[in-house]
Amino acid sequence: MSDRPGIDYSRFDAACRRRATDLGNFRTDAAVAQIVENVPDEVGRAYAEAVRRCFPDRWGDVHRLLNDRQGCPPMLEVDGTLLAPATWRYAFRALELHSMFGREPDPYRSRLEVAEVGGGYGGLAAAASILHAGCYHWVIYDAREPAMLQSAYMNRLRIDHVYPVSEPILAMAGRDIFVSDYALSEMTVEQRATYEDAVAGSKSGSVIWNESAGMTVAEGR
Repeated sequence: MSDRPGIDYSRFDAACRRRATDLGNFRTDAAVAQIVENVPDEVGRAYAEAVRRCFPDRWGDVHRLLNDRQGCPPMLEVDGTLLAPATWRYAFRALELHSMFGREPDPYRSRLEVAEVGGGYGGLAAAASILHAGCYHWVIYDAREPAMLQSAYMNRLRIDHVYPVSEPILAMAGRDIFVSDYALSEMTVEQRATYEDAVAGSKSGSVIWNESAGMTVAEGR
C-alpha cells in the first residue's frame, strides 16, 4: 500500500497479486525482491556464521529448509550448505526466536500461538515450521496482496500450521509470541496503533525496528 511511509509499496503489492498465481522466479522479480529479497551476500554469510556460532548443534539441520525450492533466488554456499542469503537470515531468526520463547513439541500441550506482523513471502514462518516441526501455530498478518503470495508459497511448499490473513482481529487474539521484523517501523502511526493491544497482550515477543540511524531490537517476555 502506497501510504506506508518511506517505501512505495504499490509495485510490491501489484507484484504479490500477480505472483500469487505464478510463483515462478518471484524472488528475482525486482518489485518483490526490493522488499523481501534484499539481503546481500556478505550479510547472508554473517548470518550463516551466526547460526554456526550461536547454534552449533543445529548447523547440520539448516540444509533441511525448503524455502529456496520456490522463487529461484540467488544462492550462497557456506561450507557446503547452499541457501539464499535471505534464507540464512530466516534460519538464524527462527533459531533465535525458538531459543528465547520456544519449547519442544509435546503431544499433551497445544502448539505455541505466534502472531507475525508483516511476513514478506513467509520465509521466517516457513523456516520456523521446518526447523521446529510441531511447535507452532503461526499466523501472519499482512496486507491483502502479500497474504495472497504467502498462501501460495506455503501451499507450494506443503507447509501447514501457517496461516496468512489480512484481518488483524483474526491474527492477534490470544497469542503466546508476537513477532515483527521491520514491518511495524514501516507503518504509519495510525496503522501501528492497530497492533498496540496485540503487543501489550502477548506473553512474549521480539520486534526488529528500522530507524534512520540504524537498527534496534526489542525483546521481552
